[in-house]
Amino acid sequence: MNRYLKPVFCPLWHTLATEIPREHQYITVYSSRCGGLYSISREVLTILEEDDDLRKKALLTSWLIEQRRLGNECPEITESIIKLMKQRKDMSASDRADAILEYIASKIKESGEALIYDSNDSIKEHEEFLFRAEAQLSFQELMSEWKINYCELLAFSECTDNYESNNNGLASLMKYLKQHNWIEYEYDQYNSGHRTCSLTVEGYTRLAEIQKIRKDSSRGFMAMWFDPSMDKAWQEGFEPGIRKAGYDPVRIDQQQHVNKIDDEIIAEIRRARFIVADFTQDERGARGGVYYEAGFAHGLGIPVIFTCRKDCLKEIHFDIRQYNCILWEDKDLEKLQKDLTNRIRAILRDGPAI
Repeated sequence: MNRYLKPVFCPLWHTLATEIPREHQYITVYSSRCGGLYSISREVLTILEEDDDLRKKALLTSWLIEQRRLGNECPEITESIIKLMKQRKDMSASDRADAILEYIASKIKESGEALIYDSNDSIKEHEEFLFRAEAQLSFQELMSEWKINYCELLAFSECTDNYESNNNGLASLMKYLKQHNWIEYEYDQYNSGHRTCSLTVEGYTRLAEIQKIRKDSSRGFMAMWFDPSMDKAWQEGFEPGIRKAGYDPVRIDQQQHVNKIDDEIIAEIRRARFIVADFTQDERGARGGVYYEAGFAHGLGIPVIFTCRKDCLKEIHFDIRQYNCILWEDKDLEKLQKDLTNRIRAILRDGPAI
């Protein structure tokens, strides 16, 4: 991506971005505030402008980040994606804090280095952007390192902060991390005016704990349509396919619990080594819960294996169709079992039950 193209403002957050030339009806930008490249049609942008909900923008930003982790370099925000946000849940405070730790770790090369992420001139400098954006200046000339880091921290932690709001969600999360002694931050008031942060030994330990919990799990979570028509596919395809790869298959409707169903789903996904997301649907439309569960898992860095009954492939969202999806048919569920076992082993190797 050529950051030396003429700067524009991010359609979602109105922060500095770089526009990538494309068809007239689409706007494609590289936006640090959205974590990278994305496209949006002018019609969909109008819908968002009429409903200027910061929380919806934060959820869309998380969705964009998850799509890039799936390998979709430039995801497109469509009307169906906006509707999907109504079913999406906010990241918990602990997930947001963990996301900041992982982001900091990804940006610094070795222990002891610090990340520049704020400045006491941020608001004033943005006002200068508004004045200077019409000039023939490059993105790089206007967007210094700390501004990019600051915007990306907001994106990856699902904050609603922006230049036009008085929210201080990022500041609260940074304070939370410091209270747990996972990060240190310094503010050079008299010289650069920059604020920097770095990971502590305890912070690296916390990251190792997160990764170990995921790596040691023997559970394979199944996200699917819970309909009697799917019982045979589960019994002869999905359940033995997961088990023969060495993992314990988990279906939320078969778990005993006293918590809210949403809370229990989130807890089970957190415990899982991977999830299998089957996007089979009927004439009533997409199973929104499956899309949500797959997206939530990706946000945590948990592998997702996509499956779909062959006759439903054309009905599922384009964002899923472009990935390597295991297609299956009711008449050959043994093939589904074998394909699923092989896919799990290819991605994760044999589980602990082997």
